[in-house]
Amino acid sequence: MEQANAFLTKILQPHGIANPQVVLDSSIGPNASYSLSGTITIKGCASESVLAHEAGHYIHHLASGDWGTMAFDSGNFCLGHSSDTGRCESGWLSESGKSSEARVAPGVEHAAHCIGHALGVSGSYTKCPDAHLFNEALARIGSAA
Repeated sequence: MEQANAFLTKILQPHGIANPQVVLDSSIGPNASYSLSGTITIKGCASESVLAHEAGHYIHHLASGDWGTMAFDSGNFCLGHSSDTGRCESGWLSESGKSSEARVAPGVEHAAHCIGHALGVSGSYTKCPDAHLFNEALARIGSAA
């Protein structure tokens, strides 16, 4: 937990963003998750990429102000939105990732990837191979401060 908080401080503090609350819960399904209460829940030792991804959700939420605005803004990170599938078909998530994301808000996972990447972390959960989306991510970081 101390390592997670120290890492979040390292990537958020330079942007003037306060750390979210971090909680440990070994019973959660994924390695980590973000809740709209401003909390990142980790299952155990989370990688830097996972933490930066969840920090991406946190920043996106801070920049948006509420879930409705965040869900709508997520569309700005959705490449190739299909009205048939509801998915970001041109995005880089796996097939199951695209389907899972579509059930929540198209683009919301792509946004977390890009924001985490813009925080300086490259990894499995912080990919952002699109320059325009990287700039969108930088804008959200600036708005969250």
